[in-house]
Amino acid sequence: MKPTKNDQSEWAACQPGEVDQLVNRMRSTSRRQQVRELAIITTASLLFVAAGLTWYGVGSRSNSEFGGMVCAEVMEVARQYVLNDLTAEQTKQVDAHLAHCKDCATKIENMRQNEGPSIPEEVLREKPTFDNPLADQRPLEPFEIALAASY
Repeated sequence: MKPTKNDQSEWAACQPGEVDQLVNRMRSTSRRQQVRELAIITTASLLFVAAGLTWYGVGSRSNSEFGGMVCAEVMEVARQYVLNDLTAEQTKQVDAHLAHCKDCATKIENMRQNEGPSIPEEVLREKPTFDNPLADQRPLEPFEIALAASY
């Protein structure tokens, strides 16, 4: 019922279907509001997850910087580190990196466990000749295989 134009206290009957239209508009408005709320919650959740992953370092885990070195730099000097062939400053940087980066620490530990007898450096630096075919064609050492498998 609607109020009449003459007297606000009297109500007239609604047109057929008018109440249904009002109910449908109210339901539609309610659905739109629910969709907006769901979109806001979903967006906030995704932002929260992205921030958490960024903070945790999943996106850049293989190149995290700790101790002034990134993972790639640590892996470049890993063999020298395992063989105690770095300067004191380099060793300090690698130690600082390994204290915070479990991935690199695990790789270095695997290298230490797999390090076996190696071909002397002077032989490796020589150019291959008929007399010394090992200079460039030596077999891979266990730690080198482990390092290659970790990538």
